[in-house]
Amino acid sequence: MKQTLQLMLTSSKKMKENRKLVTASKLETLLTEITVISLCAELYVRFVKRRIKADIEIVYPNKEEREESWLDFQKWIKNCDLSLFIHNVISKYIIIEEYYMKESIQKAIKLDYFEEGNFTSSVTDDIFFILRQCIKRSISSSSIDCVCAILNQAVTILEMDFKSMLKKTIDNGYFTGGVLDNISLAYNVMQSSFQQGKLQSVDEKTKDNQQLFLRTMNNCEVSSEHSLVLKNSLDHDINKVFHQHLDLHKAKFESCLADLSSLSSKFRSILEMALTELHGSVLKPEFRPLVSNFLSVSHNITEDDHDNYEANDPWVEEFIFKLQNLLNRFQSALLPNIFDQLVSYVVNEVVIQLEKTVFKSSFNRLGALFFDKELRSLVTYLTTATSWSVRDRFSRLNQISTILNLDAVQEIDDYWGQNAGALTWRLTPAEVRVVLALRVEFKMDEIRRLKL
Repeated sequence: MKQTLQLMLTSSKKMKENRKLVTASKLETLLTEITVISLCAELYVRFVKRRIKADIEIVYPNKEEREESWLDFQKWIKNCDLSLFIHNVISKYIIIEEYYMKESIQKAIKLDYFEEGNFTSSVTDDIFFILRQCIKRSISSSSIDCVCAILNQAVTILEMDFKSMLKKTIDNGYFTGGVLDNISLAYNVMQSSFQQGKLQSVDEKTKDNQQLFLRTMNNCEVSSEHSLVLKNSLDHDINKVFHQHLDLHKAKFESCLADLSSLSSKFRSILEMALTELHGSVLKPEFRPLVSNFLSVSHNITEDDHDNYEANDPWVEEFIFKLQNLLNRFQSALLPNIFDQLVSYVVNEVVIQLEKTVFKSSFNRLGALFFDKELRSLVTYLTTATSWSVRDRFSRLNQISTILNLDAVQEIDDYWGQNAGALTWRLTPAEVRVVLALRVEFKMDEIRRLKL
């Protein structure tokens, strides 16, 4: 025990003089022994308290005297040499543990690597493993203040070092290989080549940056999940170790653990930023022109045109093929739930753009019939592209298709108002009239006379 304390004091002084003299790996044994010292002292103090309390119950029959005597003893034990000594030891322990955490995490970030077949890089699991071990070690000290200090420091490191690193990567954006991206990247590649003595093409660097961006998205998702798992695990461990004293310090522990929940939300916010960036700068510019091609296909057609469309689809098959190829570029690189979220962004935008495009078109009976087929094909594909149903997103477009396929203007009364039944209309009366006006056979006078 004496050797451990001497080593602790020496290590603390060395860290202040020169942080590089003490490596994090050499401190694990020391830190563990300090927590054992703290635990033994705590167990001894609890033993003394139990014995003294039992003696007080015997010596003082009067309740007020017992309470006064117990309070006097509590003050004495709190300021005795052992308590002050352990307080000093824990103060030193916190400094060393914080140093150990910081150095270990910096090393994990520096040695980050990625293995083919994985969605995330090594840094995420490494960092949460290190923090979990450090916090568990502090819990074994049986010092409430020690646990809170280490837990607060762990959250600070996660936020200041790890979260900031992830956000910086996302803020740099997803390199699309455009002219501006290539100019900026070429300059960075040139600088990197001079520094490392290794030549790398712009295309290779672009691909590396794209993969880094996607891995960072996965790291954000896993970090969010790890934060909640860590919170729940620590909550269980703390309740198990400090169950006798938890009532007095419950608010303190809950505040510390709440910071982990907050951190989980922050990791998810970075992921949402990344999804917005990926959708806005990569996917949206590619599929919007494909949706607009709908206008180049007439839906005011003859029976021969309809037969030709059935044999050689002029729009939706090509749209699905190109959209599938676009999404496939990301499916293998992203975690399934992140890919589903990305598809959700795409579906929302496709629905918005297709609806705008439909309102610019005109339809006859055969054209409306073929549009209904196109819409069903699109919904079927997008349903298979993700793990959740997309049909609700297409409810407005499906209602537009229903109106376009009416045989007469007056038939809308069979679906509207009291006759709607279980159908909830997403279109306003004004929009219903606009859709009816897209049918070339329907007369505007009849549409105006409708009472919707």
